[in-house]
Amino acid sequence: MKIIPLARNLALVTAVSAAFTACKDNPTVPELNNIPANILTDGLDKGTSQLLMTGLLDRDRGSVDQRYMVFSSTMARDIYRLDSAEPRYVTEILVAAPDPGGFVGGSAFTNFFNVIRTANTLIDGLPTTKRAALAPQFQLNDVQIAGATGVAQTIKAQAYYRAIEMRDTLGIPVALDKPFGEELAPFVCKKDVLSYIAALLDSANTNLAAAGSSFYFPLPAGFTAIQAGIDFNTPATFATYNRALKAKVELYRGLAGDPTAFARASTALGQSFINTAASLNVAPVYTYSNAANETTNPTFDNNIFANPKAKAGLDSGDTRAAKFATGTSTRYGFTGSPRLEATRTAVGANQTKPRRIISNEELILIRAQVKIEQGDLAGATDDINAVRTQYGLAAIAVPATKAAAITAVLYEKRYSLFFEGAQRLVDLRAYGRFNANYLTPESANGSTDPFVSMLPIPKSELDQRGGNVTRTCS
Repeated sequence: MKIIPLARNLALVTAVSAAFTACKDNPTVPELNNIPANILTDGLDKGTSQLLMTGLLDRDRGSVDQRYMVFSSTMARDIYRLDSAEPRYVTEILVAAPDPGGFVGGSAFTNFFNVIRTANTLIDGLPTTKRAALAPQFQLNDVQIAGATGVAQTIKAQAYYRAIEMRDTLGIPVALDKPFGEELAPFVCKKDVLSYIAALLDSANTNLAAAGSSFYFPLPAGFTAIQAGIDFNTPATFATYNRALKAKVELYRGLAGDPTAFARASTALGQSFINTAASLNVAPVYTYSNAANETTNPTFDNNIFANPKAKAGLDSGDTRAAKFATGTSTRYGFTGSPRLEATRTAVGANQTKPRRIISNEELILIRAQVKIEQGDLAGATDDINAVRTQYGLAAIAVPATKAAAITAVLYEKRYSLFFEGAQRLVDLRAYGRFNANYLTPESANGSTDPFVSMLPIPKSELDQRGGNVTRTCS
């Protein structure tokens, strides 16, 4: 796993130099397109820390790439990517288990750890901005450092969460804040990974509470646009995003066997931006641009089709049917139908379409899940209906059983969050529904569905560990 420690320094060089090409003309910061070694050894100042923060946030956006989106949604039986030149998007998931050294099995891993290493570089470097050798205008005070640390820890926690989404019970390493060349961090079991992420989010929240009324650095447009009276551009409002992530993590800690986690999830939801009176779309978002040297939406792709079973599962009158367009493709034994409206290249706006990171809509449904686990089926139904009725559907009655309530909330989550991330995959696993009792087996050319619910540990990672991984678990 040398690629992870190596990313500690590469992340700084790549993220900073790519993020602000024009900074070589700024007299307050050094030339960062050709970074001198002393920036890494002598420490950061206000200007370089700002640039590194921008690089971190850009790297975070880049980690939510097409492979993460497509692989997780294909495993969840929602989409197929049917590319005439690349069968492995479906054959290495739905026909055979992915090879750790293959196209699918080795993916959706390194990007998340590059985010983590960039965050660590920033967090470790922030205290050096107080050194006496810096002129006062280039120094940071404790309040400013707390704000930057809180943001970086939140983004770092989110990257860990996405990594465990894709590897699930195989675990991931977490003790990555080590100098290059030290012993590789051990893999940690899923339960302990979620516990680590929750604690990291709490530490971030503490720092955000000590960060004053504003940040000294700019945040991307997807955090600064005011929606329903809220943005995520101050320590207090960014903290509501942090608490949203905390609620999500605590829900899955609870579903993984920690019954005390549901109360913590409920508390975090109360501190988040959840609001049934506001638009479902209130959310921090990733923004994209087709301008020169900018990043376009990675799912702007005419090869992405719905799994026909997904559209067939919609209730009559559900206006979320608008997420499905027209068209059919049959390749490699699979028929995708129809294309997704949000990915069609015929719609030029899709190239710059923002992507929600975590939305008010998702939080309302997470709260329904928490209430189900707490035995409050009536309260859960209120939250389910707060979403459901906004899509042209009649409110449902309180389900008679917990299992029926789970089915109801999973329906809403599937179509409200369709192709937004790994939510459905995670839910199917968490509720023990990733099997033939709940899913119709996929097949191609007479093959047997391998029911792939997670990606393997990449071969490059295994090779650094002598071909196997030993994971620790408390």
